[in-house]
Amino acid sequence: MGAATECGAELNRQFVRGGYCHVPAAVSADLIERVRAFVDAAADGVSDEGKERTRFQGSMIDSDSVKEMLPLIVLPAALDLLASMGYPGAKSSSGFIIGKPPEVAPPLFWHQDGMLRDNPSSYTGEPVQVFLMYYLIDTDREKGCLRVILASLAASAPRPATRPR
Repeated sequence: MGAATECGAELNRQFVRGGYCHVPAAVSADLIERVRAFVDAAADGVSDEGKERTRFQGSMIDSDSVKEMLPLIVLPAALDLLASMGYPGAKSSSGFIIGKPPEVAPPLFWHQDGMLRDNPSSYTGEPVQVFLMYYLIDTDREKGCLRVILASLAASAPRPATRPR
Protein backbone atom coordinates (compact mmCIF):
# COMPACT_ATOMS: atom_id res chain seq x y z
CA MET A 1 0.00 0.00 0.00
CA GLY A 2 1.46 3.37 -1.05
CA ALA A 3 1.72 6.45 1.17
CA ALA A 4 -1.18 8.18 -0.59
CA THR A 5 -3.39 5.10 -0.23
CA GLU A 6 -2.46 4.74 3.46
CA CYS A 7 -3.22 8.43 4.03
CA GLY A 8 -6.59 8.03 2.28
CA ALA A 9 -7.39 4.93 4.32
CA GLU A 10 -6.60 6.77 7.57
CA LEU A 11 -8.70 9.76 6.54
CA ASN A 12 -11.56 7.41 5.69
CA ARG A 13 -11.29 5.77 9.14
CA GLN A 14 -11.45 9.25 10.73
CA PHE A 15 -14.40 10.19 8.51
CA VAL A 16 -16.40 7.03 9.23
CA ARG A 17 -15.59 7.04 12.96
CA GLY A 18 -16.01 10.75 13.70
CA GLY A 19 -18.20 12.03 10.90
CA TYR A 20 -15.52 14.29 9.46
CA CYS A 21 -11.86 14.58 8.62
CA HIS A 22 -9.72 17.68 8.27
CA VAL A 23 -7.28 18.11 5.40
CA PRO A 24 -5.28 21.32 5.84
CA ALA A 25 -3.78 23.12 2.84
CA ALA A 26 -5.72 21.08 0.28
CA VAL A 27 -6.10 24.15 -1.94
CA SER A 28 -3.36 26.48 -3.18
CA ALA A 29 -3.21 29.96 -1.66
CA ASP A 30 -3.47 31.40 -5.18
CA LEU A 31 -6.77 29.63 -5.86
CA ILE A 32 -8.13 30.68 -2.47
CA GLU A 33 -7.25 34.31 -3.22
CA ARG A 34 -8.92 34.21 -6.66
CA VAL A 35 -12.07 32.62 -5.27
CA ARG A 36 -12.14 34.96 -2.27
CA ALA A 37 -11.99 38.04 -4.54
CA PHE A 38 -14.98 36.76 -6.49
CA VAL A 39 -16.88 35.74 -3.34
CA ASP A 40 -16.34 39.14 -1.72
CA ALA A 41 -17.79 40.85 -4.80
CA ALA A 42 -20.71 38.40 -4.99
CA ALA A 43 -21.52 38.84 -1.29
CA ASP A 44 -21.44 42.62 -1.69
CA GLY A 45 -24.08 42.22 -4.41
CA VAL A 46 -26.61 40.46 -2.16
CA SER A 47 -29.59 42.74 -1.56
CA ASP A 48 -30.63 43.83 1.92
CA GLU A 49 -33.77 41.75 1.46
CA GLY A 50 -31.66 38.72 0.54
CA LYS A 51 -29.43 39.25 3.57
CA GLU A 52 -32.46 39.48 5.85
CA ARG A 53 -34.03 36.33 4.34
CA THR A 54 -30.88 34.30 5.08
CA ARG A 55 -29.76 36.10 8.25
CA PHE A 56 -29.37 32.85 10.19
CA GLN A 57 -27.41 30.96 7.52
CA GLY A 58 -25.56 33.97 6.11
CA SER A 59 -25.43 34.74 2.42
CA MET A 60 -26.35 31.64 0.45
CA ILE A 61 -25.05 32.09 -3.08
CA ASP A 62 -25.56 29.01 -5.26
CA SER A 63 -22.03 28.10 -6.34
CA ASP A 64 -23.15 25.64 -9.02
CA SER A 65 -24.21 28.47 -11.31
CA VAL A 66 -21.03 30.51 -10.87
CA LYS A 67 -18.16 29.69 -13.22
CA GLU A 68 -15.61 31.22 -10.85
CA MET A 69 -16.36 28.41 -8.36
CA LEU A 70 -15.69 25.62 -10.86
CA PRO A 71 -11.98 25.26 -9.90
CA LEU A 72 -13.03 24.34 -6.34
CA ILE A 73 -15.91 22.12 -7.44
CA VAL A 74 -13.67 20.01 -9.71
CA LEU A 75 -10.43 20.44 -7.76
CA PRO A 76 -8.24 17.51 -8.87
CA ALA A 77 -6.51 17.27 -5.46
CA ALA A 78 -9.90 16.93 -3.72
CA LEU A 79 -11.19 14.36 -6.20
CA ASP A 80 -7.93 12.38 -5.89
CA LEU A 81 -8.17 12.51 -2.10
CA LEU A 82 -11.77 11.30 -2.16
CA ALA A 83 -10.74 8.45 -4.49
CA SER A 84 -7.89 7.50 -2.12
CA MET A 85 -10.45 7.42 0.71
CA GLY A 86 -12.56 4.94 -1.23
CA TYR A 87 -14.95 7.35 -2.95
CA PRO A 88 -13.93 7.33 -6.62
CA GLY A 89 -16.05 9.12 -9.18
CA ALA A 90 -17.40 11.70 -6.72
CA LYS A 91 -19.89 14.14 -8.22
CA SER A 92 -21.15 17.49 -7.02
CA SER A 93 -24.86 17.69 -6.22
CA SER A 94 -25.00 21.26 -4.89
CA GLY A 95 -22.90 23.94 -3.33
CA PHE A 96 -23.21 27.30 -1.65
CA ILE A 97 -21.00 30.22 -0.86
CA ILE A 98 -21.87 31.06 2.72
CA GLY A 99 -20.82 34.38 4.18
CA LYS A 100 -21.90 34.96 7.74
CA PRO A 101 -20.21 37.71 9.72
CA PRO A 102 -20.51 36.57 13.37
CA GLU A 103 -20.86 40.11 14.65
CA VAL A 104 -24.12 40.72 12.75
CA ALA A 105 -25.72 37.33 12.17
CA PRO A 106 -27.50 35.45 14.95
CA PRO A 107 -26.21 31.96 15.67
CA LEU A 108 -27.44 29.12 13.49
CA PHE A 109 -28.55 26.52 15.95
CA TRP A 110 -27.66 22.83 15.82
CA HIS A 111 -28.87 21.16 12.67
CA GLN A 112 -27.83 18.57 10.14
CA ASP A 113 -27.48 18.99 6.41
CA GLY A 114 -27.96 15.33 5.43
CA MET A 115 -30.64 14.76 2.84
CA LEU A 116 -30.66 10.97 2.59
CA ARG A 117 -31.96 10.17 6.07
CA ASP A 118 -34.96 8.20 4.82
CA ASN A 119 -33.05 6.43 2.05
CA PRO A 120 -32.19 2.75 2.70
CA SER A 121 -28.56 3.50 1.78
CA SER A 122 -28.34 5.55 4.98
CA TYR A 123 -28.54 2.36 7.04
CA THR A 124 -25.12 1.06 6.11
CA GLY A 125 -21.83 1.52 7.92
CA GLU A 126 -20.42 3.73 5.15
CA PRO A 127 -21.16 7.40 4.49
CA VAL A 128 -23.51 8.02 1.57
CA GLN A 129 -22.83 11.73 1.29
CA VAL A 130 -19.62 13.73 1.55
CA PHE A 131 -19.54 17.46 2.20
CA LEU A 132 -16.43 19.45 1.27
CA MET A 133 -15.95 22.82 2.95
CA TYR A 134 -13.31 25.35 2.01
CA TYR A 135 -12.72 28.27 4.33
CA LEU A 136 -11.62 31.34 2.38
CA ILE A 137 -10.35 33.17 5.46
CA ASP A 138 -8.64 32.03 8.62
CA THR A 139 -11.32 31.26 11.14
CA ASP A 140 -11.75 30.30 14.76
CA ARG A 141 -14.50 29.99 17.33
CA GLU A 142 -14.83 33.76 17.73
CA LYS A 143 -15.37 34.17 14.00
CA GLY A 144 -18.11 31.57 14.04
CA CYS A 145 -16.51 28.63 12.24
CA LEU A 146 -18.30 25.33 11.80
CA ARG A 147 -18.46 23.21 14.91
CA VAL A 148 -18.61 19.46 14.51
CA ILE A 149 -20.12 17.10 17.06
CA LEU A 150 -18.20 13.87 16.59
CA ALA A 151 -20.32 11.04 15.22
CA SER A 152 -23.45 12.98 16.14
CA LEU A 153 -25.54 11.62 13.29
CA ALA A 154 -24.79 8.04 14.24
CA ALA A 155 -25.51 8.75 17.90
CA SER A 156 -28.64 10.87 17.53
CA ALA A 157 -30.42 9.75 14.39
CA PRO A 158 -33.61 7.87 15.15
CA ARG A 159 -33.27 4.47 13.53
CA PRO A 160 -36.06 2.02 12.90
CA ALA A 161 -35.70 -1.47 14.30
CA THR A 162 -35.40 -2.82 10.77
CA ARG A 163 -34.01 -1.33 7.64
CA PRO A 164 -36.71 0.34 5.47
CA ARG A 165 -37.63 -1.39 2.19
